Amino acid sequence: MLISPDAGLDPRRPCAPSDSPSVSGAYAEALRTFLLKQGLAWPEPSRPVEAIPAHRVPGSTFVRVLDDARRNLGDPLVGLHFGIRAGAAGYGLMGVAAATATSLRDTIRHLHRFASLTSTLGDLSSTAQSGFVSLIWNPLPGVDTAVVEATLAGWVSFARHLVGASAEEIGVTFAHRPCATRQRYEQLLECRVEFDASTHSVSVPADLLEARPRLADGNLNAAIGNWLHECTAAVRPCPHRPTARRVALLLGTRIPLDTGDMNAAADALHVSTRTLQRRLSAESTSFRQLLDATRAHHAIVRLLRGRTPLMQVGVEVGFSEQSSLCRAFRRWTGCSPLSLRRQLGRVYHDVRR
Repeated sequence: MLISPDAGLDPRRPCAPSDSPSVSGAYAEALRTFLLKQGLAWPEPSRPVEAIPAHRVPGSTFVRVLDDARRNLGDPLVGLHFGIRAGAAGYGLMGVAAATATSLRDTIRHLHRFASLTSTLGDLSSTAQSGFVSLIWNPLPGVDTAVVEATLAGWVSFARHLVGASAEEIGVTFAHRPCATRQRYEQLLECRVEFDASTHSVSVPADLLEARPRLADGNLNAAIGNWLHECTAAVRPCPHRPTARRVALLLGTRIPLDTGDMNAAADALHVSTRTLQRRLSAESTSFRQLLDATRAHHAIVRLLRGRTPLMQVGVEVGFSEQSSLCRAFRRWTGCSPLSLRRQLGRVYHDVRR
């Protein structure tokens, strides 16, 4: 069965920079892979996934594709099924940061900091009461229930995968009415589910916050946390960092990562190099910091996907010698490229196997 070409989802083709809601190319690729396994195919030829933060797929397209899939498959719970199956690669480096945190509390903190790297179709908040911590997702107007269910199902699956939380410990609420029986939802999510609630949320006991995720790595987590926030500049407008956002959107699109030419960035923004430096400094960043974070993001994602030789990854981000790339990896992650691939490559898939 073929998804209509006008559905427009091609996670391999960068969309024009926009302030509109969007999802990462990696998250869109995870959906593409999931639906291919359900017998739905796109007419576009296969090309490597772009691994830069500025590569986004319009949120309206993502919503439309899920809606088309629901009709074509006759599955009212297609979003739920996708969320349960979405793998680590679909969440990109946000998922890596959350998974390698040393406690569930820090995992939640990373979700707050970096969730926009995966999707800006809603906002994340949290509350604590009656011995439970609730992650609340507030979707933007017009976001379909399938997207809401995919998001919350992904959180539940993620928590269970990381800390082994039991069915009795997790609770899910949806603000909409069920698309199937409550028993079917609870069977799929393996936890209690409520509908027609005031919020869309996932709740876990507060005493679980100190649980150590099975992929915890304090050194790797701290190293990534030092620079990953720079990548969010390409994702969502921030009134305090307008120049950083404009530069971040150029990196890997109009400005190749292998050259990383600040003069080219200044020309593209119609300002002098000194003016660009001054404006970025006023926003507590620099061209080098933004470039380095974008290079790190690209290189780590390409490495973990396991489809690109290390030398080629190095060339793509401006390192002609493998030794230089290895030194950069140690700065970015605290470990060598091969160590990182051995540690996380086995779980870094578009969909769970």
